[in-house]
Formats: sequence, C-alpha cells, structure tokens
Amino acid sequence: MIYEQKGLNKKEYTPVFGDEDDFSHLAGNVASPKTTAYRHTEQQLASFKQVNAPYVLYGTLASDNMERAKNEVLERSVMFIDVDDSGTYEDVANHLASFLNAMSANYVIYPTISNGIKDGTRLRAGIQLDKSLNQDDYIKTWLVVTGQTRIKADQRGAKSNFAQLQGIYVPTDQNAANKPIIETDGVGLNTDVLIELFNNNPNKYQPLDKQAHSQTPVDISNTPKYALVARKMLLAMFDPENSYQAFGGWDNMLTDVGGWVYRQTHGDIKLTGDIVATVNALGSDPIAPDDLKAKFKSWVNRWTY
Repeated sequence: MIYEQKGLNKKEYTPVFGDEDDFSHLAGNVASPKTTAYRHTEQQLASFKQVNAPYVLYGTLASDNMERAKNEVLERSVMFIDVDDSGTYEDVANHLASFLNAMSANYVIYPTISNGIKDGTRLRAGIQLDKSLNQDDYIKTWLVVTGQTRIKADQRGAKSNFAQLQGIYVPTDQNAANKPIIETDGVGLNTDVLIELFNNNPNKYQPLDKQAHSQTPVDISNTPKYALVARKMLLAMFDPENSYQAFGGWDNMLTDVGGWVYRQTHGDIKLTGDIVATVNALGSDPIAPDDLKAKFKSWVNRWTY
C-alpha cells in the first residue's frame, strides 16, 4: 500500500488508491517529479522539508488509523537506503547501481535535498523487494546490501525508525548536477538469498552488540533448478571465501560467476568484468590484477548468452 505525506510537520498518512504498484509509484515520481524547489536558499530548503516536501511509505500498517503516532508499520515493500558518503555522487551511485544490476533488481537512486548543501554525497536508493518484509528480515536484507557494497549508510531507517517516511526526489538548484538512476526492467530484489546469507554468517553483518550465533535452515526441496543456480551464484558473489569450495576452487568459482552474470546481462562484458574483479578482491588470497585480466579474456571466449 502507498502512503504519502506532505512535509514532516504533518502527523497523518494519506493513502493512495489506484492500480499502480508501490515501486511503480516511486519510479514514476523520480522520473517525473511533482514537486520542485528551485531558487531556494539553504534556510528556505530546511523550512520546505518541514512543510512542503513529499514523503512516502510503501508497506502495510497495523490498522486503518492514519495518525502516525497511533499506528505501526508491519511490513515494507520497498527498501530505502540513505547514503552519506565521502565519495562523489556519480561514483557512489554507479557503484551501488552495479551491485543492484548484478542482482537484476529494480531500483531508483537519486540525490536528496541535502545533496549539494551538506558535505559528501547525499543520496537515497529505493529498491523493489520481491516480497514485503517485516522489520527483522528487512534489517537483515538492508545490512547485507550495505555491507557488501561497503557504502556509508544511515542504519536508523532500517532499525530504530522502521516506520520512517522517506523523501521522494525533489530537484533543486543545489542537487541539479546529479541525475537520478532508474531501473525498471528487472525484478524485485531476491530477499531469500540475502536473508539466508545473513543467517549463515550473522557476525559478518551485525554490530557487535547484536551478534547472533544461530542459523536458520532454508527449505529448497521445491526450488526450481534455475533458482538454485542463482542462489549459488549470489552467495558466491556475497561471500566467496565460504563459497568457492562448492565450485571446486577459486578460479572455477570466478569463471562460473562470470559466465552466469554474462548470460544474465545479455553479454555485458564491462559489468561482468567489474563483478568478477569485485568478487576476487573479497578473497583472502585474490588473483593478482594482471593475472586476473588475462584469465578473464580467456574465460570470455568460452561464455555464451
């Protein structure tokens, strides 16, 4: 369900009815913003956020009561990541986009109102989920994505403020130089494989005060073969150190992952090379860059799509 709110000062949700699904609503508002804030000073933008800026929540509420203080968010259908990074907007956005492209996920990435005002990159990513998640599974998925991409993200929206509204893209003079990235030709983010990855190694992703030691088994008895292959490849991309033995060795893992990405992206050599290099770099004893480059050229000749 889609809930909107105009300005942070307002205390009630406004439900949006219609045939549009949650992510399509977000993508449409990023592609064609309904609200702009040009010719605003920094002080005026601060006031604009409180009174006029558009905010949204995608998910399920506990009741029909639209007062925010008297309701509870049970699930979210779109995952948001607020990034405050020291890199440039283009570098950080493209890095996150490459990761999500490898997952064949639908997403939007856009500069926030604070981008161009506060130091560093200020951007927000909205990622379509393949199913709505409760707070526990949402946090696990969020932690794996941010942990694997190594971006500096604000955890409060996933943890303590699960009910937090998210600002939709508002073009300003300050953020005009940084354009959104919109991907709508993919699918919802594969949350099962990310949750499984977290459960298999919670200490890798959780803060020290939240570490857990239990593992939740996943029933794969009725999982089709293509999904099992995708699960194996994604687990290798996220955690190659604990996955390469299932491929019969490090080189075998890299060439299998590369071939799979190559097929899934219909022969995108650059993205495939970036993914292979990233996975290799996660190893404790990675292949030297020059050696990997030579191996990659040989592997590409055997891949088809």
